[in-house]
Amino acid sequence: NERYIDIAHDHLVADHVCSTQKIMIGAALSGDLPAPTTICHSGQPCDSTVVTYSSLAKRLSVPHFGLDIPNRKNERAFQYVASELESMVDFLEFHTGKKLTYEALRETVEEASAARILNAKLNDLMKRKPCPLPGPINLLMTGAGYPECTEHYERVFEAAEGRAERGEGFWPEERVRVAWFSTMLSFDTGLSKWLREEYGAVVINTLLGTDTTQPCEDTSSARRIMGSLARNLLDAPMSRECWGSLEHWLDYAIDTCKTFSIDAVIMTVHLGCKNIWGVAKLFKDRLADEVGIPCLTAEADFCDGRVFSAESIRSRIAEFFEVFFP
Repeated sequence: NERYIDIAHDHLVADHVCSTQKIMIGAALSGDLPAPTTICHSGQPCDSTVVTYSSLAKRLSVPHFGLDIPNRKNERAFQYVASELESMVDFLEFHTGKKLTYEALRETVEEASAARILNAKLNDLMKRKPCPLPGPINLLMTGAGYPECTEHYERVFEAAEGRAERGEGFWPEERVRVAWFSTMLSFDTGLSKWLREEYGAVVINTLLGTDTTQPCEDTSSARRIMGSLARNLLDAPMSRECWGSLEHWLDYAIDTCKTFSIDAVIMTVHLGCKNIWGVAKLFKDRLADEVGIPCLTAEADFCDGRVFSAESIRSRIAEFFEVFFP
């Protein structure tokens, strides 16, 4: 990550902007990522997303389409975003010279729905004690729509269901069930394993890893499909929590803590995320009042280990567990 973050700093992006976008921007500016002919992105879940991709499009002199996403979640908002998706299709058809066919859209969405149904079953299995999975595994459903993705979920579900039926957990010494209501650290890939081995702590739910989007139930028309996709955009990880009212995030977090039998919450407060910094104390207090479980907040940069090292963050986590789960 670090090389691309530095390139983004040197040529386009201020250092206080979220580092998540800097990696893609640095890769594009360096030439390691093939130059795009167009850029499309969603106008959520934060201001950094909106400003960085439009700036990259301007820097590379390529056409740009940003989906306008309202900060409310109701039927009017769903229909508005469905119209935005239709406008994006028009934009892409114009710039690529290729047409989207209803048949191809329907087939892809139905394949994605099959994966989402399996994903929902996996989420239900995560509620079991002990947990039959090592942690959330859906990775934002990035492959949804490809048969290989559905096959992957079938294999994972089969293995997890077998463990659940035998009353087995992925980690036999499960002692603490953790919700990580922010993004895990991309530069510390052994963190979850370390938590299991040192403290018997299994990460059950994460901001990015736990996908709660729904299958498309009605594929009878392109407009109905767009409506379903719009709902999923507004309920996608990060948009689900960080876009709109704080109540959305709090309601989701409190319900998750109850239904997944969470014992502790960790929030790595990302240096470039105004959303999380603005609500961290409110979030912590509400969890204590309504659920009565401890919450650790620790400064971090999700993608850049030079800002706060993996060792320093693990040290904060160790102190937390030694106090609350000796």
